[in-house]
Amino acid sequence: MRQPELSDKPSMSQSEEPKPPAPPARQRTPRVPSNVLYDRILPIVLVAAAIVLVIILIVIVLGTGQIY
Repeated sequence: MRQPELSDKPSMSQSEEPKPPAPPARQRTPRVPSNVLYDRILPIVLVAAAIVLVIILIVIVLGTGQIY
């Protein structure tokens, strides 16, 4: 049995296909200036707070382990 060739089927060429409407031009959002508070101080504070919490948890675990 012979299969029909692709050229036998009617197809729309790219020039005949309806083009979707172009999206509206995107406006660039203004760049936020870097802030020393968020770039430098906040990460240091968060790391210090995490270290303090870990130390407190270790003291609590070791402290409860010594109670007889």
